Amino acid sequence: MFEMEISGDKAMEELLEVIVPREAENLMRATVHGVAGEVRDAAKDEAPKKDGVLKKAIKTKRRRMRFGRISSDVIVTRRAFYWRFLEYGKKGLTERAFFLRAVRKIEARLPQILRQQFVKKLEARIARAKKRAAK
Repeated sequence: MFEMEISGDKAMEELLEVIVPREAENLMRATVHGVAGEVRDAAKDEAPKKDGVLKKAIKTKRRRMRFGRISSDVIVTRRAFYWRFLEYGKKGLTERAFFLRAVRKIEARLPQILRQQFVKKLEARIARAKKRAAK
């Protein structure tokens, strides 16, 4: 199982201290889920080309916040249970490690992706707030 921890950029943290804490928490949840979506997309790109079932089974799932920790997972649904055999190998089947390649691809660009997702989610929240205020 792969686990990735993301620490906030200084500029993002300073901006969030100014925003109402609940709104900041929601913004960070959306940002983390956006990053998980990037990992999901990379995993789908790295999955075996012929396997459409596996590609459709790779999804993101938001988790409840526990102990002040925001998380979002990239999962593979049960109908593609065999992903483990492809990822880790099995007797008579060599490993293909497509998830590991996807995570490594994302790790290299993680600060850039994190900022991009944060800005995208912040702009969406501001646009939504403006729309509500106009009503």
